[in-house]
Amino acid sequence: VTDSRVAYIPTLEEVLLDAKKTGVIVKIELKGVGTAKPVLDLVESLDMVSQCHYSSFSLDEIRTIRKLRPQRSPVDDKYTYKTGCIFGEPPSNFIEIAQSVGASEVHLKYDTCTVERINDIHKAGFGSMCFFRSPGRMKEDSSLKY
Repeated sequence: VTDSRVAYIPTLEEVLLDAKKTGVIVKIELKGVGTAKPVLDLVESLDMVSQCHYSSFSLDEIRTIRKLRPQRSPVDDKYTYKTGCIFGEPPSNFIEIAQSVGASEVHLKYDTCTVERINDIHKAGFGSMCFFRSPGRMKEDSSLKY
């Protein structure tokens, strides 16, 4: 779209092509069943493996990424394809769950990020990330929870 007065939602490919120019790391959330393979194919076709990380609330999507792309770096033995398990309310065994699907990161909702949990995540060899909810849900949180 060339008309600046027209708003539209860009495709993932359009976003990735813009990101590729800058070298920024892109966290791609896999939201639907069966999204892992087509997203992997797109990222690889654009030669952006090192710029893209994959995350999902769906353990099956993370498991699929790891099954299809188990490669590790010969230098540090870390996964080449970075994946993150997203936990809204982490169960007591969230570290074991992330290990079982071959994740390389654990992503926690902002209000579940405790020093103890983050230390446990790092001690287990994972990267960590905190996520915030949508503006409407953050408003709900600030009105009702805090």
